Amino acid sequence: MNINSRRRALRYFKYRGFIILNSESQNLVGIDFLPRYRIELESLLEILSVSSSPKSLDFGYIKDENFSLYFKNIEMTESEALVEFQHIKSVSPYGFSTEADYLQYVNHVFDPTYQSELEKTYDSLVRAGVKIEVTGKESKIKIVNSTITPLEFFKEREVPSKANLRRII
Repeated sequence: MNINSRRRALRYFKYRGFIILNSESQNLVGIDFLPRYRIELESLLEILSVSSSPKSLDFGYIKDENFSLYFKNIEMTESEALVEFQHIKSVSPYGFSTEADYLQYVNHVFDPTYQSELEKTYDSLVRAGVKIEVTGKESKIKIVNSTITPLEFFKEREVPSKANLRRII
């Protein structure tokens, strides 16, 4: 099935990663290559299909009261899921692979509002006593987080036409 025929589809990715503090960064565009705070993805825990329509219940979706959205696991191989996860790791706000990607990454991650959100999260984890890994100029805190991504995000790829329960752990 071609993605263009499913423009409204969303994917939910749950991942393990790090919030990283680069103590040497002043968070200045054009001076610092990387921002003061950033998220680095480590591993994929789960990938689900997402819908906002109550009619999704008729198609096997389950309502999640916390998100007020409907979720259904996706039928795909582990390697297909990991390919999509690698793609997410290489685009903003998690990374970049080309000069154009880097410009988009800079516009997103150097944004003061985004940096403020990451700083608050990092500081609250420090206050909670979460273990900090220090490597040179960077301090890392391990996190489990999630993101919901429109299927158009994967526009250059074909996607499976069926969806069944599937979790990757």
